[in-house]
Amino acid sequence: LTTVPVPIFSALTGIYPVPFAPLSASVTYLLCLPLLWWTLPAETKRAPDFPARFAWSVIAQVSSTTLFCICYPALNTWMQRAKTQGLVVALVFVFLLVRVAFERLSERFSAKIDPDVLPATAFIAELAYQTAMCSFLGSLHDWTVFCTLVGVDVLENLYYVYCFCRQQPGVRTRQTRLFGTSTCSRSSSGLAVAGTISGGSDAPAFCESVTAILLLREFADILVPMQFILVFGVMYFSPSAAYNLWVSGMTEDDLLKALAFLLIDLGVETTITVLTCMLLS
Repeated sequence: LTTVPVPIFSALTGIYPVPFAPLSASVTYLLCLPLLWWTLPAETKRAPDFPARFAWSVIAQVSSTTLFCICYPALNTWMQRAKTQGLVVALVFVFLLVRVAFERLSERFSAKIDPDVLPATAFIAELAYQTAMCSFLGSLHDWTVFCTLVGVDVLENLYYVYCFCRQQPGVRTRQTRLFGTSTCSRSSSGLAVAGTISGGSDAPAFCESVTAILLLREFADILVPMQFILVFGVMYFSPSAAYNLWVSGMTEDDLLKALAFLLIDLGVETTITVLTCMLLS
């Protein structure tokens, strides 16, 4: 429903591609929230804590829409028009900080709504981040910036692996506010975790939450580059290439460099995923 107005506007005006499509889709998305309320079961809406949980859900959806449908496209446009390498690297870290800030905010949402919210929001944030980065790789020509992008991503994944292996007390203490309980509870990965009442500890819940987030991030890191390899290859040779922002200004050398960046990124992420799965197993 959120994207229905886009093709209608294109058909009525004869404009393609439709400018500011993410912005218009985000506005339509907000207008669909009353429909979401109407489709929820009556017994769910009768729960005492339902109004508060629904309000926090709306806040989470508005936050994600604002950051990833408005801020990210604006930052991506700024980054593609940056004139200096230093500004590009700085904007890359702004992208990363926005996503990390949303993940920290997601911890608050998880405490207010449900622990299962955290892996889902982390996956959404990683998908948006990887989409923006892969889109930027289509116009990138600097190997230093590319290595910075890949290096930051690798270091962040290694941090999650480090948390899993070492179970740092500081990190675990923060997570146990979400996952550690005094009774048998449901962890972020959907498995029952024995709490302190059964003689266990908060470590299993913490490990499962980190594992769920890590594997979902790795899945997004592999899925998005594969999609963009296909998109760039198909769109470049399609009759509508002149009307597509990603490939309209591309030469054959630009296409080959973009595909090389994406293939290297895909290879690095696949290697990290394999090593992570071997470690978790």
